[in-house]
Amino acid sequence: LEASRDNYLIMPSGNLQIVNASQEDEGMYKCAAYNPVTQEVKTSGSSDRLRVRRSTAEAARIIYPPEAQTIIVTKGQSLILECVA
Repeated sequence: LEASRDNYLIMPSGNLQIVNASQEDEGMYKCAAYNPVTQEVKTSGSSDRLRVRRSTAEAARIIYPPEAQTIIVTKGQSLILECVA
């Protein structure tokens, strides 16, 4: 990225700021430095992985069963415990 665009801002320090990060921003990022005198670009050998997790407002929640239940089953019977998130 050579110039700020969309939600990517290159700060005066050269740091990258991502505004309003989303899953689309996930991936590998490398640091690069440009020398205007030699017009040379140096890129770091290592990468940082960005992962964006859901906000607490979007976090998964159990919708069924809505509250604790008591289930009675006779010994030897089969049962299915359903859970919907």
